[in-house]
Amino acid sequence: MRDIWDDPKRGAISVNWTVSPVLADIGPTLLAYYQKTATGNDLLIAGPSGAGYTYAGSWPEKALDAYTELTGQGTLHDYRRDAHNSRRS
Repeated sequence: MRDIWDDPKRGAISVNWTVSPVLADIGPTLLAYYQKTATGNDLLIAGPSGAGYTYAGSWPEKALDAYTELTGQGTLHDYRRDAHNSRRS
């Protein structure tokens, strides 16, 4: 994403950029960079896969429980709130 994001032509047309809803927790500086450098034609959205795609069978049970909890509605709600607040500043 960063290679395409840094293209000088970015912003010429409207694009939805899919980012993980947990980026605010695991990479807040990266998320802040995208929020601060977004043009009026860039929209950061959470994809339908929660925190990301995974193969559940390859996870230890406790870790999978934590991962699925992380992808729950609370995390998505927080992401939407943070994204909304960043647009207002």
